[in-house]
Formats: sequence, C-alpha cells, structure tokens
Amino acid sequence: MSLTLTPLTVSTALNVPEFYKNKHQFWYMLEFLFTNYDNKPVWQQVPMNAYCKLGEQLWHFVNAMESEAEFNAKGQTIYRAYYTIMRMTRGGRSNSDWHAYSSPEFLNAMYRLYRQMYNVGTIPNLPLFGHLDHKL
Repeated sequence: MSLTLTPLTVSTALNVPEFYKNKHQFWYMLEFLFTNYDNKPVWQQVPMNAYCKLGEQLWHFVNAMESEAEFNAKGQTIYRAYYTIMRMTRGGRSNSDWHAYSSPEFLNAMYRLYRQMYNVGTIPNLPLFGHLDHKL
C-alpha cells in the first residue's frame, strides 16, 4: 500500500495526537518534509500551527526508539526536522520571545529532543538550545 502525501495530509496527520506511534508512516512523513511538492519544499508549505504538534510528536517518536543505533541511523533527518521546527516556530522572534510565547509542553519536548541529540553526539557542533542553525 502506497501512502500519498501532500502538505495538507502532513498537517492532518499531526492533528492525531499519537500519530508518531505509527512509526513507518511518521518516518515517511518526516522524510517527505524535505522533498518538493508543486516545485516548492514541503516544509515551507505545511501550516505553521502544525510545527508545534510535530515537535511534540518527534520527541515521543525519538523517545520510543529501541536503541542508540536506531537514533544514529536516523540522526540527520531528526536534526533537520528539529531545526525546521525551530525555524518555523521561532520565525523572526528572538530566542527569549520564542521561549515566552511557546507552550511549556512544546518547549519541554524540544528541549528533551535537543538533549537527546546532544547526549548521543550524532550531530557535532550543535548550536545552543533555542538558537537556529543557519546552514540548513
């Protein structure tokens, strides 16, 4: 069975609070974010309100991984997704404003995800928490 995704289906899927539990479809959706749809990057077409949901679900997805090896194998996509979430939720705001106007649940999920990336060490030279990676 082939799953056809669009930016709208990404947003719709993230409205299901436990979508991350369907590991294969969640991973497929994460990879889809970094492709093009109608000649434009998908991540630029997903509505802004979906990114807070994605941040929380990405943390749960990563937390449910069975091994550090699995995290390492998926690390680059997780890193890109993390910083895309950062870019889209922070926008032009300062790091302080991002912290002030984001929900505690979202910030907690993002911080735990950051700590996981930092502790595992898959991604060298991580910017500080809340700072953007302008290379992506």
